[in-house]
Amino acid sequence: MSRDPLISIVIPTLNERGYLERTIRSALQNAQNSKLLEIIVVDAGSDDGTLESVEHLPCQTFRKPDFRFKKYLSLNFGLDQSRGSFVIFLDADTELPKGYDGLVRQTLQQGFKAGAFELTFARRHFLLGVLTFFNRIRYRFDQNFFGDQAIFCQRDFAKHVGGFPVSDLMEAALFCQRIRKYGGRLHLVDEPVKTSSRRFDEHGFWRVFWFDLGIILRFSLRRKFAHLGKGYWSGEVFRRTI
Repeated sequence: MSRDPLISIVIPTLNERGYLERTIRSALQNAQNSKLLEIIVVDAGSDDGTLESVEHLPCQTFRKPDFRFKKYLSLNFGLDQSRGSFVIFLDADTELPKGYDGLVRQTLQQGFKAGAFELTFARRHFLLGVLTFFNRIRYRFDQNFFGDQAIFCQRDFAKHVGGFPVSDLMEAALFCQRIRKYGGRLHLVDEPVKTSSRRFDEHGFWRVFWFDLGIILRFSLRRKFAHLGKGYWSGEVFRRTI
């Protein structure tokens, strides 16, 4: 009988029918041992058949329409439902690398409390490549990882620090800060996840870039930014002049 600990994968969703099935299948196929996974999908009231699209897959699904545009609620609910010793928080449009479960176990069994993966985009484009380069410099410097980097942690420690902070934006970076505040060490895994470039494709690279940069600056300068969360998640802020 394997002594490897169970890993829980928590996936928050809102209208992700076009991505979720592929993400879950990738997680199962790229695992060293898919039998030691539990996949938890927390849906914030999708109306595009997101949950119905994965009914045939081995995952638990929860419908929580009150969590709409409040991703931290979905993440914390998934954390509460998880049974694994380790938890991966995975965006619905992000694919994990081959052998990721072994990398997570290796990292967290070495004394790190949490970690994240390198980030790359599934679509190749010059501007996306430049953005990836500077992002890798940023998160090596501040260790404030973002949600599309598949942040993972020891479940008990995540519960101990109180889970994800109440914030409609930058909840992942704030979670990393909380981990460090409680003395936890974070590790960056060299293998990259592949995330969708859909926001840049749908709304235009520069519009999304300047908005994201503004949020990061507000975050770094400790200025208010959470009030922009609803517009961000709904895409409204990208459909008007910023």
